[in-house]
Amino acid sequence: MERESLVDDTTSQVSRRRPAAARIAPSQVHEFVSELLGNDIHAAPVLSFSSGVVGVLHAAALGVHAIGRGLADAMGLHPKHAIKQIDRLLSNSHVTVWQWFDQWVKFVVAARSEIFVALDWTEFDKDDHATIVLYLVTLFEDMLQLTHSMQD
Repeated sequence: MERESLVDDTTSQVSRRRPAAARIAPSQVHEFVSELLGNDIHAAPVLSFSSGVVGVLHAAALGVHAIGRGLADAMGLHPKHAIKQIDRLLSNSHVTVWQWFDQWVKFVVAARSEIFVALDWTEFDKDDHATIVLYLVTLFEDMLQLTHSMQD
């Protein structure tokens, strides 16, 4: 049985991989991200960020190429162009996590009147770094990361 190539030889073709069974439709992801970020952010970054989320949901790993291939598989795009789109999103100096932090915490905390958080402070003696992470502890005793910071 001959195996089909996973790499496209021309730039006009879409991914030849079998389309992934979408766990969440890309349109639903875009709608969710639009609602989450609200009207404070222009449409282009919202679309770019929601494309990145689609790529992550369909990727096997969290590398730029894996996310781009996940996006290509989910949307029927050419992998080269999807990888470039993800690379541009992640290297865009105008896109910062902190500009979306308020919306993210409001979404995660939602209508809870009381929350329980765990704070993890870890110091690394070898390179004189420290990380601090704030987690929301859920009803099932899972922890959902709210924020993360590294200090020199």
